[in-house]
Amino acid sequence: MDLSKCRDTCAESAMLCVQAATHYLAKGDDKLRDVVRLLWDCSDACDVTARFLNRGSANHREMCRACAIICSRCADDCEKIDDPIMTRCAESCRVCAGLCLELTGH
Repeated sequence: MDLSKCRDTCAESAMLCVQAATHYLAKGDDKLRDVVRLLWDCSDACDVTARFLNRGSANHREMCRACAIICSRCADDCEKIDDPIMTRCAESCRVCAGLCLELTGH
């Protein structure tokens, strides 16, 4: 598999997670505090994974495995919230998780 497709999807997911977190912070809804933290975690995981893939790191499979787990969790939580920004984030995280899993050989 071409690493660039997964890299680009990870970068997009990182950006969408930050966008979703910022969106919910602006609403001031304390009930979503844990979701916002997960969005930040997912953004960071995706960003680091994209960097590993960009430089062709020999450790990219390990990062992809962790990223897939975190992206799946993030997508699960985002899908529970009826909001177009969260829906787009969830969709991107699902694709990212799938591509990352492909790179791990699973």
